[in-house]
Amino acid sequence: MLGAPPEAERMAYLLHFADGLGVPVERTLLGAAGAALRAVGAGSRRTGGEWAVPLTVWRSAPFPTWYADRRAAGDRLLDARVEWYAPHAGPDGGAAWLLTVTIAPGDGSAPAVGRLLSAQGQGLLI
Repeated sequence: MLGAPPEAERMAYLLHFADGLGVPVERTLLGAAGAALRAVGAGSRRTGGEWAVPLTVWRSAPFPTWYADRRAAGDRLLDARVEWYAPHAGPDGGAAWLLTVTIAPGDGSAPAVGRLLSAQGQGLLI
């Protein structure tokens, strides 16, 4: 969502693309805060490196399955960075994304960096 008061300068460009992409626009601070809270909903309790995973990726179908497997193996998520994100890109309307993750293996070995790709109709590619 985009929040900008009516008197904000140099907003035409952002407003144009918000309109074209269907991004909700709020013109008051109260409206912007309410829209942001509605978008987040109940949220998700996360700690440590989990905070680095955007909520939209955290909630996408492939990520929780992958992460549950990692946690079951005793691994810990140290960090994550979105490299690419395309909302509603999949045939089912789901987002497609590329995430670089840093994992602390449960066996105590050195942290490992990997990439996760949620591709259109392909599930999760590691």
